[in-house]
Amino acid sequence: MISTLLCSFGWSILFISSVMLIPALISFSYSEISVALSFIFSSSLGLFSGVALLLASRGSKYIFSTKVIIIFTIFVWPLLGLFSSLPLVFSGILNNFTDAFFESISGITSSGASVIIDISNSSKGILFWRSLLQWIGGFLTIILAISVLSLMRIGGMDLFHSSLQKSDRDTAMNRFIQASKSLWWIYILLTVVCGFSLIIFGMSPFDSFVHALSTISTGGFSSKTSGINEFRSLTIEFTICIFMLLGSLNFTLYWAVANGKWKELVREGEIKYLVGIIIIYLIISILISLIYTSNQFTESLRISLFNIISSVTTTGYYLISNGNYNFTSITYILFVSLMLIGGASVSTSGGVKQLRLIVFFKLTFSELFKLTHPHGVSPINYMKKNIDENSLRRTWSFLMTFISIFVIISILFALLGLDFVDSLSLTVLSLTNTGAGAQLLSLSIPYYEMSEIVKWVIIISQVLGRIEIMLLLIFISPNFWRN
Repeated sequence: MISTLLCSFGWSILFISSVMLIPALISFSYSEISVALSFIFSSSLGLFSGVALLLASRGSKYIFSTKVIIIFTIFVWPLLGLFSSLPLVFSGILNNFTDAFFESISGITSSGASVIIDISNSSKGILFWRSLLQWIGGFLTIILAISVLSLMRIGGMDLFHSSLQKSDRDTAMNRFIQASKSLWWIYILLTVVCGFSLIIFGMSPFDSFVHALSTISTGGFSSKTSGINEFRSLTIEFTICIFMLLGSLNFTLYWAVANGKWKELVREGEIKYLVGIIIIYLIISILISLIYTSNQFTESLRISLFNIISSVTTTGYYLISNGNYNFTSITYILFVSLMLIGGASVSTSGGVKQLRLIVFFKLTFSELFKLTHPHGVSPINYMKKNIDENSLRRTWSFLMTFISIFVIISILFALLGLDFVDSLSLTVLSLTNTGAGAQLLSLSIPYYEMSEIVKWVIIISQVLGRIEIMLLLIFISPNFWRN
């Protein structure tokens, strides 16, 4: 087990260290010599560490057991965050390790919370590195959802519909390899199309690809302090809306469409619910904007549509009107609920995921039917397939666990000195990996002014959001460590 973990972690470190050379080249192109050297030094340190782990595990038999897979899935996030924080430390962009680790974890988990004060005037290499981390983390989220969470039936994830071809040997490693081979070119293609579209509509090449990386990964990092508001372009906003939605859909559908399986789009249940959610929330948001602000209908439609899509995809970009953010208690509830809902089960989005909520509501209606029809039969199905009792129990267990962890973290933030609204907002932003959406929830204190202990709670919450909570509970269970 140890040899397999060392080998897996070694390859992970080698990968993230090799990728550091890309922002190093960008820094050199912008004459940021000291930043470029920090990337090269960090890359060298990572490559040395990765090779050392591979050498330590050489000659052993690698067995990818369930225990190994769980441990790897939990610890790969902080490990990648640790090595990706090295350029931030060595370049002097951030003053201490906590801030650097916070920024890198926020990137690799596609959360988007940032402790950098003046983003617009920061190093180009660092800005690109942040978005690249989100892009890598987004793809890792998709692959782990297919190969680990669904195979192990974590939180009812076995119910998600995969359009990928089934392998003869249905193991985590086979799923990982198959999903990586099938989806990597789709992920890259969507990013490239998004980047060039933004260039066509007026963004600079650098800004366009920084935002393309963050948009497809639904991460929310920007190269501007005021985010998308800096550009004031309807075409740019609409383009980002489209690609935020594309990043929040089931990625196996793209493979199906690319292989001519168009019927999969009609069969997919989460798309229908996503469209319904957006329409309902859009109508409510427009009415609120027209009642509580002086905005015209077109302005209300523009801002409402963008912020709703950004919230439900857990990207965190935001739009403001006339230089002011129109915050009301009703919009707060809208955005919080959207962030908690999140995107599709196999997407880059965070949140509870729509599939689980679909199952929850179907179960609720089934129970209501039984109350009024005690002798009636009300089967629960999804995409024309009956949902068995075990899947229902796993889904319900996840939702209850999520609520429990949510309450605990909220109380912890309150004990650390934050008021009720900020405690609730931070918990939502962290657990749903929507850290960039702090402005949407009118967080009263910026991330860079928070205490170190609050930042560490946010870091842990972001990782919990990515590993779906249940994996950690399995890991700390005594039964997990018994032979």
